[in-house]
Amino acid sequence: MTDPNTASFTGVMVPSVTPFDEHGTVDFAAIQRNQAHWARSAVVGTLALGSNGEWCSLSDAEALEVVRVVSAGKGDKTLMVGAGRESLHLTLGFIDQLTSVPGIDAVAVLTPHYFADLMSDQALVTYYEDVADRSAFPVFLYVAPKFANGVTLSVQAVAELAEHPNIRGIKESDSGRLAAHLSGGPRPDFSVLAGSVSSLLACLDAGGDGGVVSAANYLPDDCARVAALHVAGDRDRAADELRLLSDIASRTAGAHGVAGVKACMTLRGLDGGFPRRPVLPVAPQAIEQIRSTLTAQGLL
Repeated sequence: MTDPNTASFTGVMVPSVTPFDEHGTVDFAAIQRNQAHWARSAVVGTLALGSNGEWCSLSDAEALEVVRVVSAGKGDKTLMVGAGRESLHLTLGFIDQLTSVPGIDAVAVLTPHYFADLMSDQALVTYYEDVADRSAFPVFLYVAPKFANGVTLSVQAVAELAEHPNIRGIKESDSGRLAAHLSGGPRPDFSVLAGSVSSLLACLDAGGDGGVVSAANYLPDDCARVAALHVAGDRDRAADELRLLSDIASRTAGAHGVAGVKACMTLRGLDGGFPRRPVLPVAPQAIEQIRSTLTAQGLL
């Protein structure tokens, strides 16, 4: 573990992919190469084992090894690790296993969602408070309804959880709720992070800290520059650059999910690898369309 008081969550983080080879085996050497690239970039850190990391397709043993490799190559960057499981017991068990890995600054806990109809505010608040009470790491609320059967946390629940001293912040994918999370005046060290490039500026405008955005896998410095310009007071230029970045993302990886992110990385000289089945790689015709877009923007 590292000292959470020295970790920075202000800026853009990479929700890093987990590259697999064509047989579905984790390519740990590729993870090392990618991490070395991001460690030299302007991003503030990495979220390992998020949705782009295909955590749900990994065994716990594989997931732990992924985190070890990422941590070894993170340099002076912040490391957040996706640790949510479908029960309190499994979530705490995985977090306990993470204590064997040095360099972790926080865990991000996705909303449990298999029994979606039973995930009331009461159930989720109790769950997150129990996780935070027993976690050796600061906890981020990880809200991504697209990947969680529609389960989300209400604004009221987030406000209540923000009072817990070991709940460090939230990664929120709904741009319409970012300002609401900040309007109640959460404690100063409670970080609010956008969960997509399209919501990054809305988060920063509302007083949030930055974002964890897929496009940072293949355009890390471009994504980081948007946040840096906003912090420097050049909001108009930040908005212009974000519009261009959002357009590029929507016309490349946006329509293809994690497979598209991996395709963009590979085209740009990083190690995207393959997605793990049943997710299929991007079709060759679509690859050529992505290549054309990136070339037209001077990115290849």
